[in-house]
Amino acid sequence: METIRVGGPATSVDFVLGLGDQVEGGSLEETQADLDAFAGHAAQWECPFYPVPGNHDIGAREGDPQWEQPFLSAFDLTATNYSVVRDGLRFLMLNNAGTLACSAVVARRRADWLATQLTTGEKLPTVLCCHVPLLPMRDPEVLAASCRFQPWQCAEPAVLEAVRAHRDQVVAVLSGHLHLTGVVEDCGVTHVCVAGVATFPSDYAVYTHDDGRLAVEIRQVPPSLLDPASNIHGPPRHDRDFVDRGHTSPVEYVMGRDDERRFCIDLGRR
Repeated sequence: METIRVGGPATSVDFVLGLGDQVEGGSLEETQADLDAFAGHAAQWECPFYPVPGNHDIGAREGDPQWEQPFLSAFDLTATNYSVVRDGLRFLMLNNAGTLACSAVVARRRADWLATQLTTGEKLPTVLCCHVPLLPMRDPEVLAASCRFQPWQCAEPAVLEAVRAHRDQVVAVLSGHLHLTGVVEDCGVTHVCVAGVATFPSDYAVYTHDDGRLAVEIRQVPPSLLDPASNIHGPPRHDRDFVDRGHTSPVEYVMGRDDERRFCIDLGRR
């Protein structure tokens, strides 16, 4: 919060994207209180804040008006799926926080909204923002073991199918949820998962739109706030560390390789 607040090192950012789990939540009353507290802090930023719900923000009850209303009220939104156009880019803010638990009707409504957004309106380079990644961000068998929770990817395939079908328009998919940082290229679309600041490696991403590209830099919170013991993909939560075929050390497994922490997304091919 202090980084983006006036006088902080990132005061000049144009806007902030919240990729879900803005709060820890709990009961409906606890979640309402947490969201209102978070929104009060975000209101001190001079730039807009565009959030999508995470499972903790709505109790994983996607499509349930009672659970979604505190999120909508806190951030002055009328819907949990919405679009924003900034600086020649279109951001589609998609609620998939109830994946695996939601009804088929809710999942279909989500997919229909996305399909409509991708087939109507001005065809701008598009960034899809959601909480749960659309595909595995590590080797699936290892990821399932290190997460110890489901889902570790969006369980309903229609969203990924829509992204692939509109890969001439969608340049990137941004997500969180996994408490690790990584990048996967799929059908020409860059899928970026950022660990978030709540647990180690306590990452956030800075995107710079310039010269027909998005330059991406993953940063960490100040050293005084880093807590390696909060890493959910190793001790003390597990009795071992994790690696996979693309990440050969426990540090790489949770933080990503160097080329996953600083890279560019080319917009010119669209």
